[in-house]
Amino acid sequence: MNQLNSISRNREKHSFRFLIFIISLIYGYVMNLGIYGFGKDFYANYSNANMFVGGYEDRIGWIIATATIGDFHIGVFLTSFLISFSVLNMIVHFTELTLKKRLHVTIFLIITLIILHSWPILMSTSNAMRQGIMMSFIYLSLVALDRKENLKALFYVILMLLSHKSGLLFLSMLISAVVYDRFISKQLNSLFYSIIIITIFAVLINYLPNASGRIIGADFSIAFFIIGLLTLFNLKPRSDGKRSVTSAYVYVFLLFSPVLFFGVANFQYERIWMVNIILVMLVIMSRVKRNQATPLAIFEFSLLMALTFATGMFSSGLT
Repeated sequence: MNQLNSISRNREKHSFRFLIFIISLIYGYVMNLGIYGFGKDFYANYSNANMFVGGYEDRIGWIIATATIGDFHIGVFLTSFLISFSVLNMIVHFTELTLKKRLHVTIFLIITLIILHSWPILMSTSNAMRQGIMMSFIYLSLVALDRKENLKALFYVILMLLSHKSGLLFLSMLISAVVYDRFISKQLNSLFYSIIIITIFAVLINYLPNASGRIIGADFSIAFFIIGLLTLFNLKPRSDGKRSVTSAYVYVFLLFSPVLFFGVANFQYERIWMVNIILVMLVIMSRVKRNQATPLAIFEFSLLMALTFATGMFSSGLT
């Protein structure tokens, strides 16, 4: 009986992987057609063919975003596929890890439809493309780290560092999360480590470029700041049943969030929240009762999609 259950679980696991792969292929193809238009960054930079520009810290990002075969530009396809594949894998992985069960396929498809039309993903398909590519490798590395697939995680981290100039900042959060999850066991040590993290980030923030402006139509930086603080105050990262590198990463990010808000607000703040907001929502979902988790996740992602509509992203294109 146990062997039959194991075979059934493996078959279901492979079926989900195949489903995610097919959905990501379709999503990449549809976005490459420009169904919602293309972003300003695409027309300004990424529409060019096979650009080998930038330094070592974003070369991979440029290669993927501007990839062209003959007369066919496939950069948007590759970027959209990567984002969809990594985010959907993270959702399936994290819900299974924290809720101890796999999402029903119908629920998964509903969440997929919602999340693939939300701001962090939609904006990354043809506008903030290198950032979206970097985000994909962060998510894939977190899944690998949770599964203790360290070599695979290292491979994704290297790709992350070569995709966007802010990669070093996210690397510091990843390293801090791994140390926190695997080596910090006592509450007192956790407190001291948290203080060290805040101090380190307070220094690192001085190396971020100071830029004005916003990445989305309305200024949500204050809302993100409040959400971050409320989540941080209610987070119990030392809870044995909820421990994971992903949860530790969100905890580290939320520690860093106020430092960033008061250091380089608006433009940089929203950009970094754009990378991490889906992870924050997943961690919030994992902190409620199991029978409430799925409805809450659908509500969270629906709210994110509603804000995407409210900013006029669909009516004006990905600009």
